[in-house]
Amino acid sequence: MQYCQKPRSEGGLGGLTYPLIADIDRNISKSYGVLIEEGEEKGASYRATFILDKNGLVRHSSVNDIAGSIDVKEILRLV
Repeated sequence: MQYCQKPRSEGGLGGLTYPLIADIDRNISKSYGVLIEEGEEKGASYRATFILDKNGLVRHSSVNDIAGSIDVKEILRLV
């Protein structure tokens, strides 16, 4: 089951009413400065969350080490 479809009670984001995007070609990661370009993890991205308003202005950003995890409850609180 995909993370976006997994119920919130199970740690997922089920029931979202706003879009999420995937960065398959890594252009977004590079643009936002979270693409790892050297070392063992080259080509991966740091675990990052960006919350943008309806005009595309970044209202919140959070960048964690690649081994870190994202606190879904905290992201939902910020939104």
